[in-house]
Amino acid sequence: MKIAIVDDSNTDRENLSNMIAEVLSDIGVPIEEIGFYMSGEELCKSYCPGTYDLVFLDIYMGEMTGVETAGRIREADQEVKLIFCTVSNEFASESYELNVDYYLHKPFSKGDIQGMCRRIHLSDVEKGRYIMLPDGQKLLLCNFIFSEYYNHVITICTKIGEDIKTRMSQADFMKLLCAYPQFVSCTKGMIVNLSEVEEMKGNTLKMSNQVSVQISRRKVKEVNEAYADYLFTRLRNKMPLG
Repeated sequence: MKIAIVDDSNTDRENLSNMIAEVLSDIGVPIEEIGFYMSGEELCKSYCPGTYDLVFLDIYMGEMTGVETAGRIREADQEVKLIFCTVSNEFASESYELNVDYYLHKPFSKGDIQGMCRRIHLSDVEKGRYIMLPDGQKLLLCNFIFSEYYNHVITICTKIGEDIKTRMSQADFMKLLCAYPQFVSCTKGMIVNLSEVEEMKGNTLKMSNQVSVQISRRKVKEVNEAYADYLFTRLRNKMPLG
């Protein structure tokens, strides 16, 4: 999850960042990046579609208000989730026109952040997560089952039935996936998506496409622990927040 916090108050930025990190950790959503901005002008200067998944905007800032900033962002990006941080509902009509996803009323609490996560359906945001491969191909992470590396080529087995091939090192590919806890290396040259594991028995993983993947002897403990953590997090996510 890539997040931007735009607020001219250092204290408010820090408090919001800490609450977001705590709540997303509780529900098992990894944070790839949190960007901090003192003004809307600063954000808009470098913003392009896909830069962030969530943008938190203080409404009352310097020359460019949060409403004006949201308008600029929406012109470029229709997918990003926009969250207004405010002390009133004064700009409710503007937020509707700009397709703003949520209001956080200052001062906010951890419970407020939890409520926001429920309302904006963060799980749907995660389903749309993707990585860009060096050759320009877009890989939706939810389609990834497992990958194999051979002779400088990564072959990715996907849920859509077509393998994706890209030329890159295994180390570089792992770096692209390392922010997401559901991906684990089970043997040299192979990465599996734990969310696509149907059964783990001994040193074998049965994947959702019915392919059996072997775990190397030295990786059995690591994969066992990662899979147990994944199952626990998935169970916790089904429970009510708060």
